[in-house]
Amino acid sequence: MLRTSHCSSLLVLMMSCTSVSDGGAVRSVATQSADERVAAALELRSVQSSRKDGRLVVRFDLVNRTPDELAFRWTVDWFDRAGAKIEYGPQSWSSDELEGGQVRTLELQAPTPEAASWQLRSAAVGGAQGS
Repeated sequence: MLRTSHCSSLLVLMMSCTSVSDGGAVRSVATQSADERVAAALELRSVQSSRKDGRLVVRFDLVNRTPDELAFRWTVDWFDRAGAKIEYGPQSWSSDELEGGQVRTLELQAPTPEAASWQLRSAAVGGAQGS
């Protein structure tokens, strides 16, 4: 059974985090954006994780909490059990648009079996990429 809890904090970057428990293993999931408008608009919901062929698979709903259309880019960083970022090739960003209130379900598989947690980063289209 999966359990989720949500928290938010305002730092230099806008961030929100979710703790996901699956079979006793707690995974931290964070979203961050260098753009306040994107950070305030996007929310992760219904975060679930499992393993397929030894790799972490995450499924979540990405929600535009505003009534306005939102154009943005996103990428995922993967981390090992020690919290070190897994370097697996060039960072790729996906462009996306969500209508006001729209929900999009995404399912992503980690690039390596060592991945234990992940972070979704977002940026405004044409804006600076988060770091």
